[in-house]
Parts: sequence; structure tokens; C-alpha cells
Amino acid sequence: MLDSHTSEKADKLSNLQVADRVMRRWEAAKTERMRWMSLWDEMAKYVRPERDEVFRRHGDSGPPAAGNFLFDGTPISANMVLASGCMSRLTPAQAPWFAFDPPRALKTKDAVKRWYAECTEIAIEALATSNFYTELHECYLDRGAFGTCLLHVEGSTGMDSPLVFRAHEIGHYALSLGADGRINTVFRELEFTPAQAAQEYGEQALPECLKKVLKEQPHSQEKHAFIHAIYPREEAERDRLKMDGANKPVASVHIYVKERLIVRNAGYDEMPAIGSRYLRWGTGAYGICPAWMAMADCRSLNELQMNLDVLAGLHAFPRILAPHDFEGMIDLRQGQVTFYKDENRMPREWATQGKYDIGMERVQARQKAIRDFFHVELFQMWSAITKQMTAFEVSAREQEKIELFSPTFTMLSSEMYGPLLRRVFALLLRQGVFPQPPQEAVYVNSAGRYAIPDPEIRYTSRLALALKAVHAGAFDRSMGRLQALAQVRPDVLDNINMDRAVRDMAMNEGLPVEWITPEDEVTALRDARAEQQAQQEQMQQAMMGAEMAGKMK
Repeated sequence: MLDSHTSEKADKLSNLQVADRVMRRWEAAKTERMRWMSLWDEMAKYVRPERDEVFRRHGDSGPPAAGNFLFDGTPISANMVLASGCMSRLTPAQAPWFAFDPPRALKTKDAVKRWYAECTEIAIEALATSNFYTELHECYLDRGAFGTCLLHVEGSTGMDSPLVFRAHEIGHYALSLGADGRINTVFRELEFTPAQAAQEYGEQALPECLKKVLKEQPHSQEKHAFIHAIYPREEAERDRLKMDGANKPVASVHIYVKERLIVRNAGYDEMPAIGSRYLRWGTGAYGICPAWMAMADCRSLNELQMNLDVLAGLHAFPRILAPHDFEGMIDLRQGQVTFYKDENRMPREWATQGKYDIGMERVQARQKAIRDFFHVELFQMWSAITKQMTAFEVSAREQEKIELFSPTFTMLSSEMYGPLLRRVFALLLRQGVFPQPPQEAVYVNSAGRYAIPDPEIRYTSRLALALKAVHAGAFDRSMGRLQALAQVRPDVLDNINMDRAVRDMAMNEGLPVEWITPEDEVTALRDARAEQQAQQEQMQQAMMGAEMAGKMK
């Protein structure tokens, strides 16, 4: 992955201090990660066996788990449904699933609104032409299987797309939290041969030991460990007046582990590595997930299926008890005939009386439990809707399933989608992909530089709108209860902000913001209408007064 190139090197003492601080944080993050490795290993075997190689790299040299361990694919298929459902219902490549809106202070500026809307269209196209959706699908699979994922986004100089993404594999990175409880520090483990390290960092940046290997053994295949640390820079580590990599707000520090030597000191304007958890696990940096919740069922289901396979084999190819002097006389091949004298010495089946149907009932119960943990019914719900169902039935089905999915959608929005889309917006803006912004959108920041405010993110995917529409259901139910009471006490409706409710419901149903009249225009329309009514009343009163005066004459 590309990052902002290093600027002038800091002095040696400063480099040593930074390297020592980063390595101490890395050791602490690695210690916390070690507590999860065995759990991830087990979850990989049942849910994402293709990730099992990550854990075999840490010491297990056996064959892949899928080849000799699994007897039921329900956890794998359930995780695939969850990931595919998130792709199609939350971030569909074929339809807009987000929009950049201007900050609240600029919402009344029509030129600004149009500019952010145009930026939305450009960003959607840039994502579609990049590898975003391929890598995002890998993240969804990791979230369901391990509870944690990491997506890296960079600018690209290629002609195909101005963006490039990479989903990092679980077990290859370690995370740390900031004071706000969000992931703000990422450590990536890298391994390079001396030649690869020279190509990545430049030979001059390498330690003397690697330079010596390059000179004496230029084709050496021995791997050397490096750490890539990405974290918010403290104010003491940067000069705000400088814009080079070593002074950017987010540090990108590469360290040769053996000698704790910084080989690259660069930086980013925003966090490029976006970490996300399915659900939080206490105050740790890693999350829990459907695979963890379903682990007991996964173990039991796998053992049940293994035993049922044995039982099915026994019924298909039963054990036989035969008199000892029948040896060599019985032909058990399909369609073959065995001749014998019937002297009440008939061979018979032995110990094949297992209850297959009872086992299948338990299997089906375990499979259903696993699918429920992975929200399979939620993502298959829309395909199960028939024309015979009423709108109320469809809404009730959606609300019941969606409310269970709401917590992890909140985590996705706050930890992944928001930071990711703001990073995308900033990258495309700096690359000049967006059109020239209107003057009203430009301001001078605290560093005295011209800047564009970050957009507000509005999610417009089908599932996001359905989650918001839960509030519309509550409004409908409340209004139904208040209808009778309002006939007796009309002022009771003053407790409901009708304007806000109507506007929110319209947006939650996916109505474009441009179709909704701005609040100030609504106020102006009502004022004009009230003024017109007042004038009509005055004219009517004047006419009535003139008529009364004429009658009095």
C-alpha cells in the first residue's frame, strides 16, 4: 500500500525515542491479541476455514481444517449469507447507499448542497471502479467469523480508479483503542527479504546488517520482521506549520524489529486503516461476533453430523455376524448371491439400531440456532415476501428482524462507514477529482489554510432506511392511539412535532433531500399564506362594514 512519503529525517535521538515508544505499544497490543488467537483459530475452522492458514503460520503446520475436520457447512453458509446480505442491503454496488450532505451551518446554501450532491455521485463511481466492493466483502466475512476486520484505503495514481483498498487478514495486525473507546492505532506485521526491504524503503534507510547481506548475499530469501505502526501523532511529535509526512496528524512509522530502527517516518492526513468490530467485548480492541455466539452449536452440530454419517454408513453397509465356518463363503458385494444351507445358522446384522431420525431433529435445531445468530432470516426475508402479504405484515416482519440487527449496524456506521467515507471524500478532494467547490464552502482552518468542511453522511441503502423506518411505525401507532383523544382535546397534538416527523419519515423512506422543501422556505410559505388570509379577512371585514354602513343610511 502507498502512504505519504517520508520527509526530512528527524534527528537520531528523536528517532530512537519514537521507535522505543512505538515498540512498547506494539508489545502491549501483541500481548492483548495473543488472548484471542486460540479463539480465532477455532472459529476459523468452523466458519472461515480459508483463514486457517493464518493460525497455522503461528505454529500449526497441519493440513487445512476444511479437508479433514468439517462435517457440516451450515456455519460457513450462514456467514456467507450474512456477508452477502450486508453487501446487497447495506452497501449495494448497483445503487447509491450513502450521500454527502453539507454541514448543518451550510444546509441553506443551494450551491453548497448541489456541490456535495455532485461529490456524492463522483465518489459512488470511484468506489464502483475500484476494488472496494471485493475487499469490503472480505471485511464482512471477517466481522461475522472473528468479530473484527480492518480495511485500508489509499489514493491511487492508476488510470482505472483514484482509490485502492485492501482488507487485512485477521492475525496479521494488532489494534489499540483511544481514550474515546474507538480503534485509533493499528500495528501491521510485515516480512521482507533484504532485496524486498531495499525495494520498499530504499537501501540507504536499511540497517547496516541488511546492507551487508544485500552486498554479500543479494539473493538471500531469509525473511526479516518489520512493524508498520499507524497512530495519531501527539502534538510534541509534530510541527503544525509543516505539511511533510513526518508532521502529519496520523503517523505512519515503519520499524526494523531486530534493531528497533525506524526505516520510514511518514504520515497521513486521516486514518487510512479503518478497524471495525461486530459488537464490543468489554473495553478491549476486538469484538464478539455470530461465530462466537454460535460456537457451542457449531461444535455440537459438527459432532452430530459426524456420528450421523457413521450411522448412515452402518445402515447402508451393516455389520454382519456370521458363524465362524462361513468365512470366505459370504459375498457382500452389491447384487451378488451367497448360497447356503438353512440350518438356523443365518448371518444377521449387528449393532445397527441407531435412531437416525432423532439425530436429524437435533441437527436441524442446531442449524436453525446457527442461522439465527447470523441473521440469515433477516437477509432472506425479502425474498420470502409474497403478493398475498399485506403491507402491515411485511412491516411487522421487517421490524422484528431488523431490531435484532440494529446494534451491529450502529457499530458499522460509527466505526467503519463514517471514517471510511470521510477518508474517501478527503482523498478525492485532494486529488482534484471533485469539481471546484463554491466559495461558501471554503473556510480558513486553525492552521491558517483554506479548507472544506467534512460532509455529513446520510445512509440510503434499503436496510439503513428500514432501520430508520422503525420510528415511522412508532409514529403511526402513536397517532392511532391519539386520534380518539384528539377529537376531545385537539391541543394534545401540540406535543407532536409534526413538521420534524414528516421530514424525517420522508428521508427515511429514501426521498431525495432535494425534493423536500427547506425549513426556511416552509416558514416563508406559511407566513405568506397567513398574510394572504389576513388580507382576505380584512377585505371581508371592510366589505361587511361598508355593507352595514349602507344599510344604516
